[in-house]
Amino acid sequence: MTDPEKTKLVELALGRIFRMGARPTQPGDVEEYERCRAIILDATDPVTPDYTPNYARDRNSGAAGD
Repeated sequence: MTDPEKTKLVELALGRIFRMGARPTQPGDVEEYERCRAIILDATDPVTPDYTPNYARDRNSGAAGD
């Protein structure tokens, strides 16, 4: 799939999620939301955050034990 196609898929999925949020809840909304979310995550390759402590950065930051 090309980048323009991925961009269009993400735009459509986001639009669908926003349209669902702008109306009362209906049966099947959870499944539709999860489907749109999966499309967005597959197309954007999200980066997993690094939760490793950085002691040099966090020194004297007011954490307990300082």
